Amino acid sequence: MKRFERNQSHYEKVGERLFTKIPAVAGQVLPVSRPDIDNQMKTAADALNRIMWNDDVQIVDAHLTRRYGPQSMTVIEVRPL
Repeated sequence: MKRFERNQSHYEKVGERLFTKIPAVAGQVLPVSRPDIDNQMKTAADALNRIMWNDDVQIVDAHLTRRYGPQSMTVIEVRPL
């Protein structure tokens, strides 16, 4: 899973405080901008060559998601088949 920090447009300012807009909190606003999700997968898979597997050609299944969150992060879970 790749999580992106929310855009400033996902917040509204009331006085001195920022409040999250409901659609962003509910996951109704999805990151549909670059970089493409398949490019992010390739970067992560290549980075784990010779660490988790000999070569990323050994990957036979992947589930990819992109969401907005409070901080940017990448979560990779590796399971043997």
